[in-house]
Amino acid sequence: MRSFITVPALLCLIIAASVIRFVDSTCDVCSAASIACESETQFRPCTNGVPDAATLFVCPTGTVCTSSNFYCEDAGVPDCQLCGVCNADGRFACTSMTTFALCSGGVPGSETYSCPVNTVCDLNAVLPNYCSTDDGNIATCDPSATETPTPTDTTSTSTTTTTTTTTTTTTQATTTPSPTEWCNAKGTVGRFPDPTDTTCKNYYYCFASNGAIAGAPYSCVGTTLFNPALQQCVASTAFQCPVPVA
Repeated sequence: MRSFITVPALLCLIIAASVIRFVDSTCDVCSAASIACESETQFRPCTNGVPDAATLFVCPTGTVCTSSNFYCEDAGVPDCQLCGVCNADGRFACTSMTTFALCSGGVPGSETYSCPVNTVCDLNAVLPNYCSTDDGNIATCDPSATETPTPTDTTSTSTTTTTTTTTTTTTQATTTPSPTEWCNAKGTVGRFPDPTDTTCKNYYYCFASNGAIAGAPYSCVGTTLFNPALQQCVASTAFQCPVPVA
């Protein structure tokens, strides 16, 4: 015996399938609306289910990219979120269009670094770069889509107060250089032992940033130790930490 489906029921199935596709929409995935969200506020048109890599549109100010038929909406969660997400090889995460943070264990660090002039943070940048020339076709993080400036202002005021309180600490830091100061003096990129550490657990990662060399502190996980010859953490059985001279 044949089964038949009524027209109203068929329409319900089509609508339901569309809704499910909207919910599943992510970065660089063509939606039923024939667009692919590339960031919080950017999207590409799709042809035959493939995003046009040569065309990138920006949503109007105050709106975010969604897979709905309106493309950009005034409220809601963006379908594609790039801010604070570590890139494919886990090196870094864009924190704004022109800043980034280094990642460790899939988590962005708290310290941010600036891209060189006329470049933007690019999650697809090839090692050792973090930013690429802004040609208007690079999908990048736009924190204004999900954040408000008010908390930043409050934090700024609090930081000013803290700076006044830690004047003594700042004076002490003159004797012990920060990772960035140490790397700048080193004058080369790479991973090097933390000069203040005698356990062989800590190291500095020196990298190019905005025409200079910046540095960030890292620690080897578990029982592993930092081997300066290999510039990486190795098993404690494969490297003997030098005994400090008394």
